[in-house]
Amino acid sequence: MSIQDLGSLGELIAAIATVVTLAYLAVQIRQSTYATRAASFQSVTDSINFVNMSVTQNSELSRIYVAGMKDRGSLTEEERHRFDFTLLSYWHVFETMHYQALVGAGESGLMSAEERSIRAALEMPGIREWWSENPYAFGPDFREYIDRLAAETAAGA
Repeated sequence: MSIQDLGSLGELIAAIATVVTLAYLAVQIRQSTYATRAASFQSVTDSINFVNMSVTQNSELSRIYVAGMKDRGSLTEEERHRFDFTLLSYWHVFETMHYQALVGAGESGLMSAEERSIRAALEMPGIREWWSENPYAFGPDFREYIDRLAAETAAGA
């Protein structure tokens, strides 16, 4: 075997090693993506559950939330403040899910499932009023998305 043959063999081995390395890296990136999505899913779910539990474990806040959904104007100033901030917390979680679905970092299935909750919420007069009075709190993409859902809900779609 000549030096030229050894050089060719070395190049072949280097090419094979490169392909194996790239395949290994592809597997690692895929596993990392799955782990990131799972962590994102868990984080969003925990956030939704935190707000839900905050409302359900506090009878006064629960009463305010139910009354505010039906008629936000029936709440006292303090109750409206609590209602508004509870919704703000809840809808920021929705915005996070929407953003993650848009950029491919979250589960689109979770957003689809929660879309039913959003549509149901938008059927409530107090929530529609709250949404119309809070344009500053959310990004334009999310506002457009919710405005579209609100229009579809109002039209009976």
